[in-house]
Amino acid sequence: MLAGLLLAARVMAAPELVMKDQVQEYALGQYIGVLEDPGGTLTIDDVSGPEYANRFRTFNEDRPVLGYSESVFWIRLNLHNGSSQHEWLLSQNFANTHFLDLYLPGPQPGTFTVKKSGSLRPYAERDVPNHKILFRVPIEPGADMTVYLRYQSEAVINLSLQLWSATAFVQTDRGDYLLSGVFFGSFGLIMLIVIALFQLMPKHGPAVLTYTEFSQQLEGGNVKAVEITDGYRTWWSYIPHFMGTPGYVYAYAYGQLLALSVYRAYEERGDEFVPQYLELLAAGGSRAPEELGQIVGLDLADPGFWSGGLEIVAEQLDAAEAAAKATGRL
Repeated sequence: MLAGLLLAARVMAAPELVMKDQVQEYALGQYIGVLEDPGGTLTIDDVSGPEYANRFRTFNEDRPVLGYSESVFWIRLNLHNGSSQHEWLLSQNFANTHFLDLYLPGPQPGTFTVKKSGSLRPYAERDVPNHKILFRVPIEPGADMTVYLRYQSEAVINLSLQLWSATAFVQTDRGDYLLSGVFFGSFGLIMLIVIALFQLMPKHGPAVLTYTEFSQQLEGGNVKAVEITDGYRTWWSYIPHFMGTPGYVYAYAYGQLLALSVYRAYEERGDEFVPQYLELLAAGGSRAPEELGQIVGLDLADPGFWSGGLEIVAEQLDAAEAAAKATGRL
């Protein structure tokens, strides 16, 4: 699939992007050239040299999506600053981009400075502290500049790159936070309503029906609003997480149990555990889980470590059962 997409792309120089004061943001898909590096062996000196100058492919889409690939992709962007601004912001709007490095021209001709970011790198290493992958691009008015990006990810290769003025980005970012607040606020309100309705439900009888119980009530005419056919038994297979993305759902249980087990270690060690825990958080997803566990002195291969999290789950279940008995629901 990926090879087909690249073959369909054009082998030609991408047009230069001319920034103007009248335009505050640019989708970069049609301004970038993309070079596939299957072995991940090329360097910035290689891709910026004459040997590879004519191998970059261009696209007609504002946000090209290249599917899944183990290759590294080099991206070239030619800029001319026709605005009065001295700095622009370059964002990658697809959050699950594992590694993305920006190469800017260095102080000497033919040299580059690199800024590293990505969802699997520590948040503290980001050029701009933001939930998006964001880079500062300093460029003087009237100047020309060629920048390169090195893109590597085991997730889908989504080139959702955008160039912003600082003012435009701040305004959009505030809107994103506002929408998030509205969403989570609405979700919290719905949860409160559900809890209130649950409290008003009769205290006797099952609150949740199994498929068999529900089918029996359907057949008995007790439920008339919904008709469930025999095919409903396989509807779960429509959810891609179970089959299309192996291990996806398992990761939730793994992450939750890992967090609980780490919390149990904190309960046992107290305040001396805090500096190590902060170091663990700062590392993000930059290391393998086993190496992250070593930061806080925990061995993920030790069944005893996981027992700590399972004990907390058992305690929570006991507390839930006790609360249900105290309210007459069990």
